[in-house]
Amino acid sequence: MNIAPAVFELLRNDTSITDVVAERIYPDQIPQNVPYPALVHYKTDVEISTVKGAPTTNYKIRWQIDIYSEKYGESADLAENIKSLLNEYRGTVASTNIQGCYFQSQSDDTFIEQLESYATQMSFLFRVVV
Repeated sequence: MNIAPAVFELLRNDTSITDVVAERIYPDQIPQNVPYPALVHYKTDVEISTVKGAPTTNYKIRWQIDIYSEKYGESADLAENIKSLLNEYRGTVASTNIQGCYFQSQSDDTFIEQLESYATQMSFLFRVVV
């Protein structure tokens, strides 16, 4: 179950996000020498629901979004926009039937020396039916 196209489409179509990161929304990892701010999104876990021991078409997918910025506070501010967009989202996007998306956790705006940037990590739980 790949919900990356759906997550990408949601992020890319929200101007409160793209006004800050423009087109810098990446799957899996951030490319080298990318200007900040930028986003990376990826799956961290998948759980298939079962009924009486048999798998169903219901999936619980944990998704992480990492936000990188050169300015302290900018990634945390952008995280609030992402939370407003995704938390409790329901609908079909990129042919993906999202039954619900729920904010799980968020790290502080932390400086990452090797990237020379601040980062905020967010975790969401998507409930999806295929």
